Parts: sequence; structure tokens; C-alpha cells
Amino acid sequence: MGRLDGRKRRARATLRRVPRRRSLASLMFHTGSRVDDLEALASGNPKRVERRVKNKVIGRVIGRGGFWRWLWK
Repeated sequence: MGRLDGRKRRARATLRRVPRRRSLASLMFHTGSRVDDLEALASGNPKRVERRVKNKVIGRVIGRGGFWRWLWK
């Protein structure tokens, strides 16, 4: 039984490798975010770069912690 379970897991893992198509709104949001990152880096202002990195890290931690799902339940 343990071997069969392992085969099922591997089969599911291969199905997940196909990238999901993003909507136009999602593509625009992510493109804008990347542009903002590049603008912050290109500015050469260390405070601006530091603030940008800090906000991205905090956002990811909150997002992965499930805060937004909990907030909108």
C-alpha cells in the first residue's frame, strides 16, 4: 500500500508543473510591481530601496501566514 501511495503522489506532482495562465489584470499588477522595483533600484536612494524591500518581505510573510484569508472570512 505504501508503494502505491508514492506513485500517486509522483503522478500528482507531475501534473502541477504546467503553469497556470494569469488573467490580464494579474499580469498588469505584477508588471507594475516589477516596474516599481526597478524604479526604486534605479533611483539610487538607499532609504527608498530599503523601504521597498521591507514592504515586500512583510507582505509575503503576512500572505503566507494566511492573514488575508482570515481577514476576509
